[in-house]
Amino acid sequence: MEQVTGGMLWMVIKTFGLLIVIIALIVLTLSAMKRLVRAGGNGGSKQSEMRVVGTLFLEPKKGIYLVKIVDRLLILGVTEGGISILEKVQEGPEIDRIEKAVNGSRHFLPANFADKLRQAWRKQRGLK
Repeated sequence: MEQVTGGMLWMVIKTFGLLIVIIALIVLTLSAMKRLVRAGGNGGSKQSEMRVVGTLFLEPKKGIYLVKIVDRLLILGVTEGGISILEKVQEGPEIDRIEKAVNGSRHFLPANFADKLRQAWRKQRGLK
């Protein structure tokens, strides 16, 4: 009887040990994936300087996107069938003027939820 109990105890210990190893592997994998996503999905290199400045939806699945890449602004036409470059702007003052116009417009959607929330808060407070 003691041999059966000892064998069962050893099996339970092995099972829990294996469970701990599996859980540790899952935690390590999720941690590595989180770091990779935070790094922009490019293997830990410096995150690119690209952001969506604004979006204007014309119809369902059709719109115009303003994308700033480092010191250039691309105006993109986006449809179900693909993406077309409508205009490339490389001059700093012109880019600033377009960004200010987009931020002050009620037709363009802000680039992200934080911008949208900031605009709503300013509007409620009567600020620009």
